[in-house]
Amino acid sequence: MLKIAQVALLDYESPGGMEVHVMNLAKELNLMGFKVDIVCLKGNEKTKLRFVPFSEFDFHEYDIIHTHGQYGGQNATYRLKGKRIVHTYHGVIVALLLARGAFISLFRRYYSWLIAKEAIGGLFAHSVIAVSDSAKKEATRYYGVFPSKMTVIPNGHSMYNANGSRGEKRKLLRANYGVKKHDFTFLYVGRGEDPVKGINRTLQAFGEINRKYPNVKLILIPGFPEKIYDSVISTGNLFFEDARDFYLLGDVLVNSSYYEGFPVTIPEAMAAGLPIIAPKVGGITEIVKDGMNGILVDKDCQGLVGAMERIYTGNQFRMKLMRNSMETSKEYTWSKIAAKTAKVYREILKTGNKPK
Repeated sequence: MLKIAQVALLDYESPGGMEVHVMNLAKELNLMGFKVDIVCLKGNEKTKLRFVPFSEFDFHEYDIIHTHGQYGGQNATYRLKGKRIVHTYHGVIVALLLARGAFISLFRRYYSWLIAKEAIGGLFAHSVIAVSDSAKKEATRYYGVFPSKMTVIPNGHSMYNANGSRGEKRKLLRANYGVKKHDFTFLYVGRGEDPVKGINRTLQAFGEINRKYPNVKLILIPGFPEKIYDSVISTGNLFFEDARDFYLLGDVLVNSSYYEGFPVTIPEAMAAGLPIIAPKVGGITEIVKDGMNGILVDKDCQGLVGAMERIYTGNQFRMKLMRNSMETSKEYTWSKIAAKTAKVYREILKTGNKPK
């Protein structure tokens, strides 16, 4: 049994995209017969996964060390000690900063240190995974990682497809949150405190739509502790395996990020049958096809307003997007993502290189 260390020093009790990625990948790899430990700052006792605090991490015990993002700073040491290393780029910090217009931040000590650790992660790995073609190009451009040792493996979902319980769950959830039968709901999933996620643009666009169509609501997961106004509902933090049900609250997923590597929320929402409204940034354009399973917009509020109104008022158009979203999601299950990752593991154990 191969023993894998997934290294991402995060708090898994309040998971974001990278944490969700690591936990779902670990879960599927365990089912495939691997023994996976998640090396963390703080684990999540509600899961059946194995968490190891970084202070107790002994890398000598593992066949493969799989680091993520800026948590690959020790990869030079691991490689010198003879360990096989895989590193995943979930996005590139330099590109994120540039997307925010934070050019000056590149010279600040904090960001310089994060950038150095993220670069080391890929440069000293035997094989590198990027969650999108966009992230692959960024890692090559900014960090000099050779494209020949990189494999694109996107984020996935563990959602069920349509079944008998789906309608009942949706009805119960909507009743619990005060959503009426004829209300139309836009769903936003992301950390509101992170300026890169652009939640203020979603709130501004929704405000314009809500003034014109009073029966629309915006559901924020997790949202904010304080109430914004009556038509905006916050769910609060959710256990990551329960969160998938909450996509059933929505009719459309809205993403307003300034930068994304490949957001896990999009395949999750598609598996729930939601059309996607999202900006043309990063890996989003690799899964959202304009007019087929969603609408791609520019990074401005009016683009969001137009897309929200078009989907709300166009029943047949919306139904087409829903069908195509569910069809797209079939290629992004975590079982398929884990199988591709396992292939990378087996190849580097044989050759030290990425798979052909």
